[in-house]
Amino acid sequence: MPEVMITIVIVILLMIPGVSIGASVYLNDGGIVECQSFWKDNNGVHVKVNDNLVLYFNPNEVDNKKTFKSGHKNKIKTITKNTTTTSTHYNKENVARSAQSVNSEKYRTLSNKEFGFDFQYPASWLIGEPSTPTSRATVASPENTPLVICAVIVERDPQLNNISQSSMDRYYSNPSSLSEIRSALNKNSEILSASLGVLHSHPAFILRSRSGPGATYGQTFVSASMVLTATPGLHWTLSCIGQGKTPVEAETNFQYWQVAINRLILSFRFK
Repeated sequence: MPEVMITIVIVILLMIPGVSIGASVYLNDGGIVECQSFWKDNNGVHVKVNDNLVLYFNPNEVDNKKTFKSGHKNKIKTITKNTTTTSTHYNKENVARSAQSVNSEKYRTLSNKEFGFDFQYPASWLIGEPSTPTSRATVASPENTPLVICAVIVERDPQLNNISQSSMDRYYSNPSSLSEIRSALNKNSEILSASLGVLHSHPAFILRSRSGPGATYGQTFVSASMVLTATPGLHWTLSCIGQGKTPVEAETNFQYWQVAINRLILSFRFK
């Protein structure tokens, strides 16, 4: 079973189970993030601002004494497994600008009858041409805005035809499987974070990565979010990538549309 799953073809959320509380996260720069919930793992603090936005802060960005004061101890859940994370840069201005854009944006639904799925995307975005034979739906940010491309990649795999959905769901719920996939992907990209999550009704691997110029994207740098799962006979990858001429530009472009990307992933539905 693991050997079959590792054959996933990658083109390119952050959704981690947490706790539900109303709270504030205090930052060392004096800022305060009002949120629905927050939780801590071995590498940092995750903050659920709303259903469309989950932020990650490095440990040195958060005032732990004020944020995790004694009054919150019975409400905070510390996660020590299922998640592996490395440092990533968070630009508050980009996320705020992204949130403002998404909140005022109308959304459309893109459907694919052949494979049975749909998702919502900003009405200002463009429907793109498939970049690969297995790309089943592609949307891109408008011209003259930070470049982000989101695609649903569905690859047929006869080896999965006789594997039950429950067996695949167990695989994508297993931290050991996540570690195997992370190791395989690290050969071509730098994996910033890897966690267990859900794509609509199925367990999934959620990854953030970045990579430099290469055969896939030409002379561009990429900052990406990937959601990986499987159904009988099919490998699924929902990817959103920010592209730029430098690593900073790629990450900035991704962050500009972070809220729209989160909303697109959360809206995805199997039919």
